[in-house]
Amino acid sequence: MKFKTPRESVTGQRLAQVEKKIKAANRAALDVMEKVGATAIRPAMLGAGGGISSFKMDAQPAWGKQVREGEYMPRLNCKAGKSIQEEIDALPKVFMDEVNSPLGFDGAPFKMLGLNFNNSDYILISCKDHWDFNPPSDVVEITTTEYMELIEEASQAVATT
Repeated sequence: MKFKTPRESVTGQRLAQVEKKIKAANRAALDVMEKVGATAIRPAMLGAGGGISSFKMDAQPAWGKQVREGEYMPRLNCKAGKSIQEEIDALPKVFMDEVNSPLGFDGAPFKMLGLNFNNSDYILISCKDHWDFNPPSDVVEITTTEYMELIEEASQAVATT
């Protein structure tokens, strides 16, 4: 199911606060990624933003242990690894309940509504058809076609900027 809410609505304003937290948490994680020389990160598990599950790197760093092919986490038996892990542990994170709460959705234990913040007029929301989601009154259900048009509109706005 797909939904939209105007950014200026009560729910839109609440979700805008979540958006700010997600962006700040992701920026902090990217700062650590850049500091250690990684090419990318795998975000924290079960979260909506921030945190690091692994660093993607072309070669194994001296401070790292491989957790997946091409992905590394700090070894805790060396000073550099401990220091990097402390930075990871200190990163801000945005959890599923922070996304679900402004929409009155109890996603326990592992359900999180999908949010798309790329449209300048609306915040877009998605969920599985079988989930018991009763949106607030300022959130309206839309067709998948309209949802995709709003995403495309946002993409075109970015491309012309």
